[in-house]
Amino acid sequence: MIETTAVWLTYSTGIAEVIDDVEKKGFRVALDKVRKGCFVPVSIGTTTLEMLLDSSTYMTVMSSSGWQLLPLSSKANRTIEGIQSSGGFAAALIACIPSIQVGDTALRNHPIRVIAPLPSGSFADASFAGILGGDILERFELTLDLNHSAMYLKDDYAFRADPYELVTIGIQFFKSGADAFSVVTVERLPCRTSGVIVGDRIISVNGHAYADLEEKECSRQLYGATGTPVAIDFERLSEKATLRMETRQLVCECRAGRL
Repeated sequence: MIETTAVWLTYSTGIAEVIDDVEKKGFRVALDKVRKGCFVPVSIGTTTLEMLLDSSTYMTVMSSSGWQLLPLSSKANRTIEGIQSSGGFAAALIACIPSIQVGDTALRNHPIRVIAPLPSGSFADASFAGILGGDILERFELTLDLNHSAMYLKDDYAFRADPYELVTIGIQFFKSGADAFSVVTVERLPCRTSGVIVGDRIISVNGHAYADLEEKECSRQLYGATGTPVAIDFERLSEKATLRMETRQLVCECRAGRL
């Protein structure tokens, strides 16, 4: 974006527009512009951090150094560890944060991603706290007034939270070929007790051959309301087996939305 640009966007409609005049509606948040990025004050518990604004990032991400700045009382009461990245980055965890606030909106029991230390890039910088992503911004009609280093947050009444976010069976996978997906993380129960291990090749789920499914649809088959039955056919060392399990909420079991 160029500095003279103002942009209005909403996630619920998928619309982003360049606008000439900024209607100063909603809560004003001052932005700190550093080179080509804009940083937003984000409060986690009693700690305020400057996080890079990135509307295209799906889940808000904290750096390891930012995570260490939080007092113990502000940190997660539950985590999923060992999350992997398709880009080959270091492992991460997903944490359930008791309270996170942007502008005048505070969210309770909200999941964020915490990246392990990296040898280079932004996340290697000890002063870099992380990225504010779409999982928080999607609640608003968002106006970016870059000319005046500000953004305006107005409640988007069309926003509907995903009721089954992180309600799944506890595995992470990447497509490993034309006919299967490979398990790269067994995050926590119930999969750990069901016999799935890293390296297993998932051939089908709920009767749908993975060769016929895109990754997004594969993920959709593995999550839903708590207790949804899931049947997975997998292969290990040329031997095939079927596992039957149920979805469960992995973190933030008591999510209550806004404070």
